[in-house]
Amino acid sequence: MASSATTATNQDTKLNLDELASQYGYAATFFNSDPELKQLINDAVTNQWSADQFKAKLTASNWYRSRSDALKQWQELNARDPAEVQNRINTKLADLTDQASQLGITIAPDRLKQIATDALSMGWSDNMVQDALAKEWQYKPNGGTSGGAAANEDKVRQAAGDFGVTVSDSQVASLVGGLLSGKYNQDNIDSYMRDMAMSKYPGMKQYLQQGMTVRQVASPYTQSYSQLLEVNPDTVNLTDPIIQKALQGTPDPKTGTQNMQSVYQFEQSVRNDPRWLQTNNAHQSMETTALQIAKDFGFHS
Repeated sequence: MASSATTATNQDTKLNLDELASQYGYAATFFNSDPELKQLINDAVTNQWSADQFKAKLTASNWYRSRSDALKQWQELNARDPAEVQNRINTKLADLTDQASQLGITIAPDRLKQIATDALSMGWSDNMVQDALAKEWQYKPNGGTSGGAAANEDKVRQAAGDFGVTVSDSQVASLVGGLLSGKYNQDNIDSYMRDMAMSKYPGMKQYLQQGMTVRQVASPYTQSYSQLLEVNPDTVNLTDPIIQKALQGTPDPKTGTQNMQSVYQFEQSVRNDPRWLQTNNAHQSMETTALQIAKDFGFHS
């Protein structure tokens, strides 16, 4: 009888798959989904490991060490409740579709589903998701962008215009991509453009270091330009060769310092530009000059 009682006690205390799995919040089917885990649970049941022994073996396994907590939980859920996994993927997919649309990023459905699955299974943060979406963006010049990408391209080009620098399509693509991913913000873009401007316009370095833009420093020149050439001052492009020459200036022969042209010198340069001859103020100026010459020679009273 004693022997039978002992046997009964051993049977009662013997762990089975469901009981051992439940101790760790997993479903039994989960342990059967991976060969290494399946062998581990079989060894635990066969050898009647204690909870501490099983935990030590589990955390030392290749499966455990090669996966994040989020991925382990995701794999367990996938083994226990595939329908719930699919439901979560569909919900995440809808969310990412909206985000991509707002950012102006076109992503193939299969690729977007993969991103949704990776985000859920690996426990990505919002920033990581944003970065993943941004990496799918491809720059399309000449008005090919839309949504947030288009807005960010406008910011980049506006900053370049304000600082009088020229940016290539590849630079625009890199900067817009950084804005989309959250890696850059507007201050970063402005700082980059300011550094480029200080190299290009050494004569105005002190003003740029104080926080001014090239457009602000160049205001007296652009005003004269617009008046003499009779154009809207808001449309004046700082990359116009005649403005560039004035802003970049020439080295001082004594000190070697690069100085901007004076506004007077700049206005003389504008009047020597063929475009000035087509303006009304040029015609009036020439008429006034002609009348003065006539008076000087006594041909006009």
